[in-house]
Amino acid sequence: MEGLTVPYHWCYILGIEFGFKEMPVGGAALDLAGVPLPDETLSAAKQSDAVLLGAIGGYKWDNNKKLLKPETGLLQLREGLKVFANLRPASVLPQLEDALTLKKEVAGGVDLMVVRELTGGIYFGNPRGFGTNENGEEIGFNTEVYATHEIDRIACIAFETARKRRGKLCSVDKANVLEVASQF
Repeated sequence: MEGLTVPYHWCYILGIEFGFKEMPVGGAALDLAGVPLPDETLSAAKQSDAVLLGAIGGYKWDNNKKLLKPETGLLQLREGLKVFANLRPASVLPQLEDALTLKKEVAGGVDLMVVRELTGGIYFGNPRGFGTNENGEEIGFNTEVYATHEIDRIACIAFETARKRRGKLCSVDKANVLEVASQF
């Protein structure tokens, strides 16, 4: 609950009352319940107004099978809550411009928002797995699949976000080599 120190402090100062419930996910859930996302955790998350998520994994579980890796719990949580958009702001504070490895003229004043889709594409596409190619080499493979509704909803988030900021949007894809990206 270390990550709640500041929220508790501000709630106290502002006279706001919040209820917090700690539930295991990822590595902690694997240790406690043997699965990366217990049903009780997903149920509690669905009943909550917000979810504050800390670190979920570590080297301890690196050799687990895929379904028993901490990251699987995160993907299951995203899917269960129908959380499909990740907004990642990136900016350079004026106080840090001189500490950058990039030229100040290039990185100074950077202020952008990366909008990333979380529940479609390569994360949940099938088939996926491991196999052997025609040369007898071990291979791993994932399939990237996007349905039109998945593209529409992430595009809406990106356009709405751009509209609230500077009104500029840049879509980054590999449509020149990936058929799935040509849908964007």
